Amino acid sequence: MRNKILLIATLLTLSCATYLFFNKTHIKASQRIFIQAIPNSSVLKNIIESLSKKINTIIKEELNLDSNNELEFFSPKKAQRLTLYSINDVQPNTNDIIITTLDRINIHTFVAHNISLKPEVAFFGGPFGDNDELVILIADPDKELSSFNQSIKTAMHQADNEYNHMHHKNLYDIAKSERHSYVPHIGLGRVRSNSIKNQLKDQSQFSAVFERIQSRIKDAALECIKNQLNLYNNKIVYDKIVIFDPAKQE
Repeated sequence: MRNKILLIATLLTLSCATYLFFNKTHIKASQRIFIQAIPNSSVLKNIIESLSKKINTIIKEELNLDSNNELEFFSPKKAQRLTLYSINDVQPNTNDIIITTLDRINIHTFVAHNISLKPEVAFFGGPFGDNDELVILIADPDKELSSFNQSIKTAMHQADNEYNHMHHKNLYDIAKSERHSYVPHIGLGRVRSNSIKNQLKDQSQFSAVFERIQSRIKDAALECIKNQLNLYNNKIVYDKIVIFDPAKQE
């Protein structure tokens, strides 16, 4: 998987210099894109690798499947992504506007110095609305990430107003983009809820079964995370910011 990188901020700590690189490819309309920081945490990598087998085992037990069954019910994240802002239903051929907007607020300076992994997990939304994405929450005691989110939000609202004044339509769907409060987190992987549902003879039991599965997964994830955090530093750093297209995984 590669990023179609519209914006990369590379942070050179030793020289304290920051460089912006632009690859001005088009953003398609009616599609969600994310402004994200990209960490590279060995602790997170260990957590994801350790959890994958455990989660599949839990699900097979709950579905009364043989442990040797080759079905995989957990899709681990291939990249670590910390979302700063999401943009829904953006107008076509407006990538220059978005890049200019981000450049205007000096996004290359959005470096969080005090963020870390929390021993806390949750399930957030997924493609089938079953809250099937397992995430680890990020501690942001100095509100650095929240401040970055607010800065991007304010700048994008202004860009939307300017675009609307000129073209008499919205640059993007603000209500859909901001329908959830900002909670810093990194996805660990997605539980394939639809695959679980398809294994049930009585699909009316899905909610009860999935709730049990989620509870057991949370317990296993917390144990795994605490073990890792006892061994390694929980600090999170990132060296680039990208605009990510989830539909194309670029």
